[in-house]
This record gives sequence, structure tokens and C-alpha cells, in this order.
Amino acid sequence: ALPCAVPRPLAAEPGAAEPAQPTWFFIGANGGHEPLAGRPEHTDALSHDGTWHYQLSGRKAWRLRPTDELLEALVPKRRGAGGAAVPRPPSAHEEIVCHAGDVLLINTRLWWHSTTLPPDGGRTRARGASRALSISYARDFVLGGAEAVETEDGMTNVDGLFATALIRAGTPILAAAQMPDCELPISTDPNCVVREDAYTGELVLCAVRDIASGEFFTVAADSSDESGESSE
Repeated sequence: ALPCAVPRPLAAEPGAAEPAQPTWFFIGANGGHEPLAGRPEHTDALSHDGTWHYQLSGRKAWRLRPTDELLEALVPKRRGAGGAAVPRPPSAHEEIVCHAGDVLLINTRLWWHSTTLPPDGGRTRARGASRALSISYARDFVLGGAEAVETEDGMTNVDGLFATALIRAGTPILAAAQMPDCELPISTDPNCVVREDAYTGELVLCAVRDIASGEFFTVAADSSDESGESSE
């Protein structure tokens, strides 16, 4: 039987509970000599307080970075001349390696995350052993007796787009036709806006301030440029 009970540290939290949602299983193997990457860095659209991930066997490496929403809640904004907000530099990544028996509690809506399977090919094949499986599963949780608002799928992945080099303010980044199938994160200090190209009439994502390499593109709740004439 799988140990699907709420992990002990979480069970001790007053009002902690699991909504009636499915258990998510993640199974993979890496028989090579280099880390095996999963999905690119992304967040999840959650309607609850977080998810606990139990590493049943093998290993899995998590690469984590706080979202702007989390930083804005925890770290006061710096103000420059005239009281203008000073853009934060891109946050650093933290790497956590989960081994069999480890439990990771995380709100994947507030943390950019990606995972890799560490290599084990050289270690297992040298002994003639079968390839080691990384098996983990996850369940959602809510705190304080709150009830999660259930969605059709329970969890939705949200991919992120980021600058691979410095982008100056006013630079067009992507045309609407070039945008991949993903949502841009909402921020109270966005670095992008959607404008209508004066010559082609096409909607274009533009930088409203300098965007550092590695910084994710974000938009305001209403991402259209108020000064423009475009509407949808």
C-alpha cells in the first residue's frame, strides 16, 4: 500500500486538510550520464495552498525560484528618485534533491520550478543492476480549514517566457502570431505591455522598461497599452 496519508509535519498544522482531488504520479528513469530534464521552468495554476510531493523511490532534483508575486508579498519594493519603484534583479535559483522517503511541501503557483532526474547509468550498469526508477506522487492541501475551489483538472501548468539577453525599454519582443501557447504571469510591476503596431496593426508584446537577462516577461492585469487604440 502507498503511504498516501498526509505527511506528519503537515498533519500537525491546525486546519490542514486535503481537498477531494486526484493523486498525481510521476515516474521516470535516467540511465545516462547527464541529468534528464523534464518540462521547462513553469508555475501551476492552483486553487489551494500547495502540494506535497512524496519521493517513493529514486531521486528527483527540483530547481526553484520565487515568483514576483511571492517576492512582492515578502520583500518591500525599493524606491528610487521620485519614489519610483526600482526593478528587482532576477532572483537566484535554489536546487533541492529529493531522495526516497523525502517529502517536499511547495506552492507551485508561487514558485517557478523545473525538475531533472540525476544520472544513474554509470552507477547501476557497472553492477549489472536494472535501471533505477524515480517514482513520486503528489497531493494538494489547504490550510486553516479553507476549502479549495476545484477546477476541471485540479492543476494547470503555466509556462514562462524569459529574456535570454538584455532587452531595452521600448523594444518589440514578440508578435501575437509568434506567442507560444502559454499565459504570461501577472505582476503589479510588469515589464511588458501589449501594443498595436502602427504599421501592420498586429498586436505586439513590447518591453516597458529594461529587462535583464533571465528575467521573466510579465504583464499587468490589463496588458493592453492604455495609450493605444487597440481593443479586443
